[in-house]
Amino acid sequence: MERGGSERTRGQASSGLVLPAWEVGALFAFGVVLFVLVPDPLWRASRDEGHLLRFVVSYFAVVPFAAWRLHRRRAWSWGALATVVGVVWAGKLLATVPLYHLFATSRRPDVHALAPIDAGPSPATVHVSEPTPGAVLAGRVTSRDGTAAIGVVALCDPGLVGELNAETRALHVRGKSIAPALLDLDRGDALVFTSDDGSEHFVRGTIDGVASFNVPVVAATASHGELRDVGAVSIEVDGAPAGWLLAFDHPWHARTGDDGRFSIADAPAGAHRLCFWSGGPKPSLARDVVVGSGRTELTLVLEGSPS
Repeated sequence: MERGGSERTRGQASSGLVLPAWEVGALFAFGVVLFVLVPDPLWRASRDEGHLLRFVVSYFAVVPFAAWRLHRRRAWSWGALATVVGVVWAGKLLATVPLYHLFATSRRPDVHALAPIDAGPSPATVHVSEPTPGAVLAGRVTSRDGTAAIGVVALCDPGLVGELNAETRALHVRGKSIAPALLDLDRGDALVFTSDDGSEHFVRGTIDGVASFNVPVVAATASHGELRDVGAVSIEVDGAPAGWLLAFDHPWHARTGDDGRFSIADAPAGAHRLCFWSGGPKPSLARDVVVGSGRTELTLVLEGSPS
């Protein structure tokens, strides 16, 4: 009995807790596994799922197991329970952000679009176009009653590729919303997410309900990412739909202003397909246009009210 008691004492002293180090480590690993797998695998989190259940289960499931082990070792007390659980929770808190980068996507929250923007049949070859200096494709997008439509206008020829200049694009999170809620970007642009309300948020990009990326956004800290692929990605903030990112493989795209007007400089001359997105993965309107070497002016009229 005396020998077993001394071994137990040495094991407890090695962790600095009432429980030996290996049991504290096992409780930590148990909580981490729950965090990754419950209610569903982190890398396959459903479109509408928030993270509250994941946190509640992974943190509080540790409590009864810690109490059980303390009881088995005849070392139960509320103070001992609080100490063991506090150490395990602190370790899990430090592991949360790396887990999101490791399992949800990668160590950089890259956007991996699973499908190209649906603007027509997939081409057999990629069509590389050269800009036409001085050419301007401009116009206005309206609904049938003449109301200005707010959204993104772009050349959407299947396989259209042009030279890109990577930029840094800022997205601001406040509550369950993100601004801008509809953003057009070039493949390769850097993303910077910031929290404007002083709270921690989780920004998720999904396509057809499948997680594409997951970015933890902490107050007073900028979270960085990079768009690598082409496509339309639904953005969610803390599980709530918040907007869309449209990533293109060429620079010939623009947002409409409050008056519905747009202007695309140095558009390649020739016949093209022009699309307008007001939200969602597919364009609200697509039209064949011919771009001249000078200024090409046109009006796009939506069949219904823009969403």
